[in-house]
Amino acid sequence: MSYRDDYDTNDHLPPSFFKGGGSSAQILASYEAIQDYEDIKMYQDFSIPDNMLKSFFKTKSVEDMLSNLHNYNQETYIFYKYTKGLTYRATVYNYNYGHDGRKQLTIKLSHDGFRYVKRKFFRSNINWHKSDSFYVLDSEILKEMPYLEEIKTRLGARLIFYYSIKDRRMDIRFKKGEDQLLMITFHPGHPEFVEDEDLYI
Repeated sequence: MSYRDDYDTNDHLPPSFFKGGGSSAQILASYEAIQDYEDIKMYQDFSIPDNMLKSFFKTKSVEDMLSNLHNYNQETYIFYKYTKGLTYRATVYNYNYGHDGRKQLTIKLSHDGFRYVKRKFFRSNINWHKSDSFYVLDSEILKEMPYLEEIKTRLGARLIFYYSIKDRRMDIRFKKGEDQLLMITFHPGHPEFVEDEDLYI
């Protein structure tokens, strides 16, 4: 078990940034690096995706969705409300796997501002989703995501939690026996614009 915080140093900044020297181009590049660093630091707070997950499943329960997989043989958009009444769009579809064409329900949810902090993990630098920057987190994550733990318990499933700071993405796969029941993905996204009636002229 390890802790890691890859972005907790200023090693990526040239000495000129701190000494006030260097060309304008170097200073500008350093400033941009600082901005990127700040963006990364403000990445992940797991209460946000947990509450977003809870908001999404108010539209349909996970049990109902898994019992009606035929509804998701094609990509389906489901709109749901999150903080301050903002509307978000989820993409839902079946992923077929195995020689017998079994179905895994896949739900893609958006995030627009999690906060990154240190995490315990099982494995680092996992190749996943065309990237080698994923970590597999350990069971400590369930303490921060009680609704996720509730879903796990209700389904009687195990889960694996892929987490990438670089890709700003999380994939949570639920497995029961040999069946891959469900994949929940969080990836960058923003609220949807909703056409109110009073906007029409």
